Amino acid sequence: MYLLRFFSRVVFIFNLCYLVAIIIQRIPNPPLGEFISLIIVLGYPVAIIANGVINIINAIFLIFAKRLLTAVPRWLVIVNFIFLIIQLIFFFK
Repeated sequence: MYLLRFFSRVVFIFNLCYLVAIIIQRIPNPPLGEFISLIIVLGYPVAIIANGVINIINAIFLIFAKRLLTAVPRWLVIVNFIFLIIQLIFFFK
């Protein structure tokens, strides 16, 4: 359960990178550099895949184990799911 909580927090950081990458994409003259490249790489491909995987694992634990509510904070599960919806909308748009 500690690993699930840890990876949920890591995916939350990836989701924040996704949000920053979306904002950087909308800027007319985006800044350049290795740090910006890292944020974009963690934001687009890594965040979408990791968020999908962690939400599937959360759903499995919620359905079968019923212990997800004590292992991972509820707000973190909800925020990661909302980010997944946003990512799917932007991906299929």
